[in-house]
Amino acid sequence: MPKKKKSEFDGRIWPVILDFNIQLDSQLTSKANFLFSASTLILLFVLNKALSSGFDAIAGAAKAAWSILLAGAFLSSLTSLMIVLPRLRIF
Repeated sequence: MPKKKKSEFDGRIWPVILDFNIQLDSQLTSKANFLFSASTLILLFVLNKALSSGFDAIAGAAKAAWSILLAGAFLSSLTSLMIVLPRLRIF
């Protein structure tokens, strides 16, 4: 009775890992695109509020809240931009 040939594992799991990384990268990029657009819109809204003439009439606590929103939107936009820009291949 002939022996069955045992199939040996040749270590070719790289295509599976590569496909997984490509899918994960595309998910990260789409989430970063959404985060960039949302945070940029919030940043523009807060800047419009801050540069308007009625901003001086707002109380101090409200100004602090608006400045926190401004800083958070700016940092969020900047962080997501660092993810989006390499995918655009502009630079």
